[in-house]
Amino acid sequence: MPGPAAPPAGLLRPIRGRLAVAVAVQALAAAAGVVPFVCVAELARALLGGPPIDTARVWTVVGVAAVALLARLVLAVVSSTVSHLAENEFQLDLRRRLVDKLGRVPLGWFDERGSGVVKKTVQDDVAVLHHLVAHSVLELTTAVVVPAVSLAYLFSVDWRMTLVTLAPLVVGLVLFRWTGEVFVRRFAGIQTEMARINSTAVEFAQGIAVVKTYGRARAAYRRSRRPRSGTRRRSTGSSAGWCCRARCRSWCCPRSRCWSSSWPPAPGSW
Repeated sequence: MPGPAAPPAGLLRPIRGRLAVAVAVQALAAAAGVVPFVCVAELARALLGGPPIDTARVWTVVGVAAVALLARLVLAVVSSTVSHLAENEFQLDLRRRLVDKLGRVPLGWFDERGSGVVKKTVQDDVAVLHHLVAHSVLELTTAVVVPAVSLAYLFSVDWRMTLVTLAPLVVGLVLFRWTGEVFVRRFAGIQTEMARINSTAVEFAQGIAVVKTYGRARAAYRRSRRPRSGTRRRSTGSSAGWCCRARCRSWCCPRSRCWSSSWPPAPGSW
């Protein structure tokens, strides 16, 4: 199954103009961010070119670098602000559409799926689009503009050395394509398990009063932990793989260990 898909073009139509403005401003910011590095090279030429040193040229290069840094900061803030405001309006409009749609579906649809699926659709899935709309477009623009401007300058300096510097880039693109294919294959299973975890968490929280009344706390606790154990077994091919992933999570997100070890709360802690 395919991985996370981009929003349909129709959903982005109301904010397309502001996204275009944000992309244009981000392109200028990315180009301005390359200028200080070019200025460093030109400054080295001016200082190491031998006496007499052209003082006027040196200060001109320093001034251009300072102005470029300031321009990059201002333009990056402007582009990020525009894209985030557009993304906030996009999420509001999308949630309103989803709620309006859910208000017209048959009641049997909710019985088959549960409130956890509804929560994931209206809240979690829409929130995931934040990075796609507000950040990914700008990051993609930077990823295109910075190498293009850098390569243009490098080719103007020495085209042979530029070709040598492109070799690691080709290797990186091949490795990135391979890791992307692995992620796409696993993403569908991750989404399915997240829906199960959401449904189980909602069921567990809503049933605490009933469980305490009839004294079935331990049975409910074991049942609530079962989907997460199944997720762990399916997401890891071996005990070594699980240890590696757990270590990476402890490095990247220390809070995840506290959450995974404390949810769901054990009987007697309610």
